[in-house]
Amino acid sequence: MSTLRTHFTFRVDTWTPDGESIVEHVAGIEDYQVALATFRAACERWPGTPITLRQGARVIEDSRRPPARGVPRSVSSQLESTAAHLCAESVALSLDGSATVEPGQSG
Repeated sequence: MSTLRTHFTFRVDTWTPDGESIVEHVAGIEDYQVALATFRAACERWPGTPITLRQGARVIEDSRRPPARGVPRSVSSQLESTAAHLCAESVALSLDGSATVEPGQSG
C-alpha cells in the first residue's frame, strides 16, 4: 500500500520582505536538480521576491544573495525548458495528492 508523501528533502519558499516569515511554501521536492530548477523558475516568476531553496534548516540558495559558488544562475534554454517541464510535473504530483512513497521508505 502506498502512502501520501508529505515531507520532502528540499523546499522552495517565498518570504516577507524583511525575511522573518514564510509567505508561501511553493514546492516540496526530493530531487536536487529539480529543486534547483524550481527555485530558478520561482525567481524568474516572482522577481524581487525573497525566495529560498532549503534542505531542512540549511539554506542552499537565497534570491537575496549571489548564487552558490560554481552554480551559474543562467543555464541553456534547452535545460531550462526541460527543467520547467519536470518542475511542472513535480508540482502537479504534489498538488494532486498522487505522489507516493513505496512501502518501507520514509516520507
